Amino acid sequence: MNDQAAPHAMRRGTEGVRPDSLPAPDTSLGKKLAGGALVGTLAVFLAARGLTGPTSLEQLKSDAVDLDIALTNGKPTLIEFYADWCKVCQEMAPVLTDAMDSAASTAPTRPPGVNLVMLNIDNSRWTQERRQYHVRGVPQYQFLDGQGRAKGALIGKIPGLALVADLEALKAGEELPFLSAAGDAADLDSVAPT
Repeated sequence: MNDQAAPHAMRRGTEGVRPDSLPAPDTSLGKKLAGGALVGTLAVFLAARGLTGPTSLEQLKSDAVDLDIALTNGKPTLIEFYADWCKVCQEMAPVLTDAMDSAASTAPTRPPGVNLVMLNIDNSRWTQERRQYHVRGVPQYQFLDGQGRAKGALIGKIPGLALVADLEALKAGEELPFLSAAGDAADLDSVAPT
């Protein structure tokens, strides 16, 4: 019976057409539309979450608070001494952004935010601050309390969790737990003139 069913089906308008000779349906347009919709949805999602790409030094500089404002607004401050040529500074930009965002969203009492100040060590305008905070490598992260008093510093490539812990302690007015942390850094004594 199976032998007779197959020829019978072929007689209903498909006589002489082999199934393997039929053209494949064109699904490329559908795939392109689906792919475009997926990419568009992902872009909207990431943009809404602020995740459109890694943060750069340029973005940090544009979002930073002026030093004079930071020292007088009563908020704790994180000063990053950096250089545009510093590879570690560039690598740490997204880590610093994530740490600042994480610290800003923690603590049930929502203490005041932390100012971020970016000082380029190649700008002679910041020579006094380099000396005041004993900047020996970049990046150097200098922590100041709400009255502008130095609370400690971290130098070099620092894990994000250490930055978050120090920022949260700074906001809470507590001792910074990772003051002695140091990672890879550009040594200013051997790289750039003071």
